[in-house]
Amino acid sequence: RQRQMCIRDRYRVDNEVVGHADANMLASVLGRAAGDRQNPIVVVHADAAASHQSVVNVMESARIAGLPRVSFATKTKQSAQ
Repeated sequence: RQRQMCIRDRYRVDNEVVGHADANMLASVLGRAAGDRQNPIVVVHADAAASHQSVVNVMESARIAGLPRVSFATKTKQSAQ
């Protein structure tokens, strides 16, 4: 199962609201969510309101947590309606 990350004004990992976390705190949450899975993928869901820095923070947190596989979810106009 993939771990899901949502960014708006706060971070969420799966259904856990992390809030405004620094990179180390978010890395800890990502590490716990990944558990003992082999090669987990962090999937970033960021809408247009998410700042570039928020996305960079997620990528840095994944690196700190030892999770090098990061992917970005996208929506087509049709699926966004």
